[in-house]
Amino acid sequence: MKKQFGATRLEIVVVMIMIAMLSGWLLHTLQFYQELAEKTSVETTVMNMRSGMRLKIADLIIKGEADQQKSLVKQNPVVFLQKPPLGYLGEFKSVPEDLPKGSWYFDVEMSQLVYVPKISDHLIMKLDLVGDVPVFLRWQVLVPEKQTSLLAVDVELLTPYRWF
Repeated sequence: MKKQFGATRLEIVVVMIMIAMLSGWLLHTLQFYQELAEKTSVETTVMNMRSGMRLKIADLIIKGEADQQKSLVKQNPVVFLQKPPLGYLGEFKSVPEDLPKGSWYFDVEMSQLVYVPKISDHLIMKLDLVGDVPVFLRWQVLVPEKQTSLLAVDVELLTPYRWF
């Protein structure tokens, strides 16, 4: 009887199927973590805008000009950052066509900061629009409903969402 060396075709096929399954699982897991990183980046960017705006408010209070906080209402919150977020396209009077996913822009007409999600598999939003019109995440500098004594304005979320 002759001894066989190497792998049979069946063994090679089984190994290839296992590699394909592991590759699919790895790609799915990587996309999950990419979306989680995108969520974290968006929320961190908004927190940084709030911090920058609060520093501006503190500066106004120190200068004795606390009443000028109202001038910040509906202003582009990107101005409170040291540099614009990655993917910031600028200020537009009308919604640009063919927005790239993962981009920010400021809608001048509505005075809103808009983010276009790149990966939204786990993003759940209250949809106010019907049809295939994409709903983006939106923020605006407003007087908060629960106003504290010193803080007269804040970066408010306009489109409630749950991401994960």
